[in-house]
Amino acid sequence: MATSNLGLTAARGTLLSIALRLTSFILSQATVRFVSAATLGKASVPLELLLGTALFVSREGFRLALTKEYGKKSDTDAKESFRSEQQMINVSWLSVPLGALISMIAMYMHMSTCNHSISTTSEGEVTSEHELIDYKMAGVLYCFASFIESLSEPLVIRCLQQMDVTTKAKAEGAALVMKSVSCFGCLYMLSSNWAVSAFGISQLMYGLTFTTIMYRHGKSIEGGIQWPKRVAESTTTNPYKANDGTKKSFTQSFDYQQLHLVLVFTLQGLFKHALTETDKIVLTALAESYDQGIYAIASSYGGLAARLLLQPIEENARLLFSRQAALMEKDKRIDSKSTIDGATLKDLDEMHKTFSFLLRTVCLIGLL
Repeated sequence: MATSNLGLTAARGTLLSIALRLTSFILSQATVRFVSAATLGKASVPLELLLGTALFVSREGFRLALTKEYGKKSDTDAKESFRSEQQMINVSWLSVPLGALISMIAMYMHMSTCNHSISTTSEGEVTSEHELIDYKMAGVLYCFASFIESLSEPLVIRCLQQMDVTTKAKAEGAALVMKSVSCFGCLYMLSSNWAVSAFGISQLMYGLTFTTIMYRHGKSIEGGIQWPKRVAESTTTNPYKANDGTKKSFTQSFDYQQLHLVLVFTLQGLFKHALTETDKIVLTALAESYDQGIYAIASSYGGLAARLLLQPIEENARLLFSRQAALMEKDKRIDSKSTIDGATLKDLDEMHKTFSFLLRTVCLIGLL
């Protein structure tokens, strides 16, 4: 795929993400009328922090490592190339058991600390037992939604590797709309005693919708869903080694260089995530539910531009530049030296123009 086509694909995905996020924001504002500030605070601060942390730890390293490594090993024979590709697929599927493990840890932490997370009311009265059950149930739903969403991670990584950001944006948009509609419906139909659980149900609907769309898309594309498989031990380095055709090593099924990158990116991302979510961490530890709700209402409007405009631009720009660099590395090994110079300079010029345009756009948004 040419560099210009990559830019157009990323631009379409960014615009679609902005439009769908704006639609979801408009729909979600209708739910504010049906909940109190304390209920909104419980759902928007501690539970969102729990969900965001679980998802970040279980998938961020995989996305950064595997999209960066995609397409680099193409100068070997067909058998070795297939082996390397299958190893990458196997590594991507490790995000599913890791997501399940992180979700269970998050659920255990929620159940063990929820008694302290629910603050007292403004009159100093301890929250009722029913509110405590509601909050516990909502946390369980959030953790289960995290696990459901992690099931789609290998398919999301494949879309990112192929720069198919449009499909990912459509799935996220449909899931966001379903989340807003289900939250509005649950708050309207259920008793006010289950208001926090309504947010948990809506988050579960988001995970189910997003995962279903990604699996349907995976089945519809050429090759179908790429499932994990055991990879036979490579014998290219020692052609005299005896091979009975049945020996398959589990350790040969994964690329340990990619696993190391996943670990490194995850550890680096934890520091970034802690800085990004510092406000929620402090509010969860020190503030009451009512104060958390007031903050959530103010933050939803104050951070509107950052969520709707800057976040999609950042995500797709990071993916675009990573893929462009990977393609340039690939061209350096495949093409002749005379072709390398012209193609590399052209790609660098395209990257410079794209970066300059994004920088001007972000500066204009900031000034507004």
